[in-house]
Amino acid sequence: MKFQYEGPVSPIKTDLKRYRRRLESVYKGLFTKEQIYRVEEAEENLLHRGNFAVADDEAPPGQFGVNLRIQGGLAVDWNGELISYDEHGNQAPQGRVITMPQLRFRKLTAKERKFEEWFHPPYLETYVHEYNHFIAYVLQLFPMNLAYHILDMVNAGTVQDIKPAEWFNLMKSSVRFHLYHLNELFTERLEDLVISEMGYEAFPYHTVDSLKGDQQKAGRYLKETVYSFDVSEFIEIFENWIALRFSQGDELWEKDFAEFFHNYVDSTQKIEVVKAKEL
Repeated sequence: MKFQYEGPVSPIKTDLKRYRRRLESVYKGLFTKEQIYRVEEAEENLLHRGNFAVADDEAPPGQFGVNLRIQGGLAVDWNGELISYDEHGNQAPQGRVITMPQLRFRKLTAKERKFEEWFHPPYLETYVHEYNHFIAYVLQLFPMNLAYHILDMVNAGTVQDIKPAEWFNLMKSSVRFHLYHLNELFTERLEDLVISEMGYEAFPYHTVDSLKGDQQKAGRYLKETVYSFDVSEFIEIFENWIALRFSQGDELWEKDFAEFFHNYVDSTQKIEVVKAKEL
């Protein structure tokens, strides 16, 4: 594994030069040979200087994103299912989304650096976290990062004829909330495994820990779910996240929402995702 970085933040390059072999050993101990091969192939075919940018000063130290271009169009119907359209506006059996990964990093502030040094080399965990997002993007047939990002872009179908628009928007925003935090928890769990296997202490803090009220309950439920798997189960579900199912009996997963969520997740399999070097 190359663990590439072709951006201008020189301390990341220094840390990678020092820890690359240990990182490779840890990841190869967690993932299968076939998974590692796919990641190495993606490193070779997808990553170049144009994939690395500098994060804004006000942004987190690291960010992973997916630039995308939808061929034709996509919408979400009142059941939560993704519907694809061709370039003429006709419903199509399969949609197509062309994507390109992007990783952004910036230099740590003096305060951030001092805090990181309590646990591990200052840039190591930031890089590992974002590279874990890249690994998820590579291994997942329909990347979870893309699944919640698309919800910000697609239009509703004929929702007004069947359910109130307010109900539909609540379902859509709730699905996005759960997918976003699941995506972060998956990455953070892998991050914890990697950092601890390298002999350092991982952050005790997770993104969902800052949530309040009902969102805090939902975040706690998602965290308990992700951390309930043993390591081998987790690595399997990390790739095949679409198979993840939640109980409709739980108070946080009422029948309407559970159906909408799982319909949406299942319907992503009808969309072809092209992972490209450029859009």
